[in-house]
Amino acid sequence: MACSEFVNCSVRSEISVSGCIKVRVQPRHRVSRGFGAIPLRRTTFAPAPQDLNPQTSDPRIRLALTLLQKNAMAPSARISEIAEELHISSSHLRHIFKREVGMTPTHYVKVLRLQEAKKLLENTLLSVKEVMAAVGFSDLSHFVRDYKAQYGVTPSQSRTLTPDE
Repeated sequence: MACSEFVNCSVRSEISVSGCIKVRVQPRHRVSRGFGAIPLRRTTFAPAPQDLNPQTSDPRIRLALTLLQKNAMAPSARISEIAEELHISSSHLRHIFKREVGMTPTHYVKVLRLQEAKKLLENTLLSVKEVMAAVGFSDLSHFVRDYKAQYGVTPSQSRTLTPDE
């Protein structure tokens, strides 16, 4: 087999270099019979609430945390604008933010929004759609999916599970 030839299988792909080294590459999609490929979805869980206020010595990250917390509920919270204010590139901001905080700025904003949504659902009579809009989500299905991934229940189930006072 030549170096540049690929042998495709339905489950895996093999790459052979001069017949000496074989590398198995896992596909990005799981194959389902008759229904085509089903994308694999990563399940993400938020860190404990105390992790959302990390102690960092980097003043750029402290300022980024402050700006993200201040603007997290705005529907157009943009990482590029914060990076511009810090005079660094957005990719560099994502890199140092993840190193210091343990998650990307986008994920951090999502966790802040979901925490606020949980508070609103537990303490107000706003509808799920109103809560979704109040915390900066623009699509109900994404909001419900992310909320369920975070807390294990849908927003409406969360409201019914809240003990009455």
